[in-house]
Parts: sequence; structure tokens; C-alpha cells
Amino acid sequence: MLLWDLEMKDDLALLADVPASHLLDIAVTEVERTAAIILPDASRDAEAREVYQRCLTALHQAQAAGGAAMPVLDDELQEELFEASESSQWGVGPLMAAVDQCVGEEPSTPMDSQCATEVLGLCYQAVMEYQQIDDITPDTERQYPALLDTISTQQSLIRTAASRA
Repeated sequence: MLLWDLEMKDDLALLADVPASHLLDIAVTEVERTAAIILPDASRDAEAREVYQRCLTALHQAQAAGGAAMPVLDDELQEELFEASESSQWGVGPLMAAVDQCVGEEPSTPMDSQCATEVLGLCYQAVMEYQQIDDITPDTERQYPALLDTISTQQSLIRTAASRA
């Protein structure tokens, strides 16, 4: 069990009462924060950075439209996103998988609490993978400030959204 699982359990339960538009905001905010950690060092993966930027544009457009529905990507970008999620760069694969979780298959698909939970978990995994930890245990994870910051930030995002719901 990851430290994230232990620390986030109570907060993740709060997501059930958060409106879809706020769930999308939580997901996009955390994806952007995670990308700011990982993508600057993914110098050998320019394609993933470019796909990320195009997907982020679609996510921001969905937010600007009220954030009630996740964006639907065209088939080409969806395929590129899938390929980018298989990147060998530390942390890029889980980050791109998190982006993929923010995308709907139908134009009116809302973000739900299960999907938001998956995004947050994948972002944590991306940061953890980026840290290149050899022995993954909660005690070891506590030694990495980036992981503790990820948990703290995610808890804050959830608690703020839940208090506004």
C-alpha cells in the first residue's frame, strides 16, 4: 500500500459530494502541477510535451465552457495521448495516463469522483516514479518532500472544493 492510499482515504471520500465542474478543476490543477515537476526534465520526450500542451488546451476549453463535461479529443490526438502514456521517461507515462482520465468518450461525459480519484492517484504515481525510489514503502515515501507536497496539495484541493459544494 502506498503512502498516498493511507493519507488520502478520508479526503477521497469527500469527492462524492463535489460537483463535476469542481472535480474537473481539481483534476486539471493537479495535472498541471505534476507536469510542472516532470515535463521540464523530459527533454528526450518532446512529443509527450507537445501532446500534453494540446490536451491541456482542450481541458482549459472545457473548463471555460463551465467544466460540466470533459473534453473529447479527436481520434489522432487520442492516439497520440495513448502513445505518450507509454513513454519511458520517468513519470511521463503516469502523467499522460492522468491526462487521459480527464478526457471523455462522449461530448457530455461529466467528471465523476471515481475518475477524479484516478487522476489524483496517477499524478502521485508520476511524481513517485520521477523520484526513482528503489524501495517503495510508506516509510520510504515519507522521506521525499515532493511526495509529501503532492499529498498535501491534493488534500487542500479536495477540502477547498468540498467546502464550496
